Amino acid sequence: MDISVVIPTRNRAERLRAMLAGLRDQRLSAADRFEAIVVDNGSTDDTPKVVADAAEAFAALRCVSEPVPGLHAGRHAGLRAAEGEILVFCDDDIVPEPGWLAAMADSFAIRSVALAGGPCRPDYAAPPPDWIEGLKHQTDSGWLLGPLSLIELDEIPRYVPPEWIFGCNFGVRREAVLAGGGFRPDSMPPELIEYRGDGETGLAQAIAAAGGRAYYNPEAAVRHWVGADRMTPDYIYRRGFAEGVTTSFRFVREARGLPEYPEIAPLPPLPFPDDPPVLAREARGRLDGFWFHQRRLRQNPLLPFWVLRASFLGHEAIGDPPR
Repeated sequence: MDISVVIPTRNRAERLRAMLAGLRDQRLSAADRFEAIVVDNGSTDDTPKVVADAAEAFAALRCVSEPVPGLHAGRHAGLRAAEGEILVFCDDDIVPEPGWLAAMADSFAIRSVALAGGPCRPDYAAPPPDWIEGLKHQTDSGWLLGPLSLIELDEIPRYVPPEWIFGCNFGVRREAVLAGGGFRPDSMPPELIEYRGDGETGLAQAIAAAGGRAYYNPEAAVRHWVGADRMTPDYIYRRGFAEGVTTSFRFVREARGLPEYPEIAPLPPLPFPDDPPVLAREARGRLDGFWFHQRRLRQNPLLPFWVLRASFLGHEAIGDPPR
């Protein structure tokens, strides 16, 4: 089985170095081969040198450039460059366990599997605050921590809801990506956050709607770096805000147009004490993000066309003509 590992990155050279070291140590059968494609999404740091230094340890490692901002643009550039029929998209701040790609290959040996992932375990830069536990969503088989893109289920391989395949550990058949219309916008620069969409979740749900199944393999495990800056109440608010933008994006797409609303005024300042609970910050962030996006949809004439695109494949740039 031929696998293409696609790693979009931007200005995280040292994290990328650790990721490539983990990728170098993968244990695969003689029948399985992989290539690695680093997509430089506008880095100004030592990213090219990190890739060049690592290249000697790989049978197939290359770097492609994608100047269009946004994670979807980086993922699609990797898709275009990839030769494998199985694509494994991951973040530059994960480190895969040695059996990661072998487990991905085993998962896609099951014909009904269109999507596959596995544990995303925390690699905390500092001891996490107590309130992190309160953000976990408990299930019958384990837990998910969405704001930090972490998941740990039990040791039984299983089919799961498509949204449980997180973007930092996202295996998918090439044909499913193409049929699903590609990735939706995600991880836009802060000044372009109104152009954010529902990322890999939107693609995963489109694949599931077409009959593809999502599979969790406990051996397809990665460690996900959680920096100290992501373990603050302010980050949780910002993450909630981004998710509110995503909710508005999905709302408009499902409605296939803008609902008729009166003029939307800005919400009043946070009606909380100086140190509101973290879950309250996240909830208010979602509310603020949703109404921010609804206002911008009525102020920015490009935005409704962007949100309602049938496909973002080949139309990753914001200024492209609507279709």
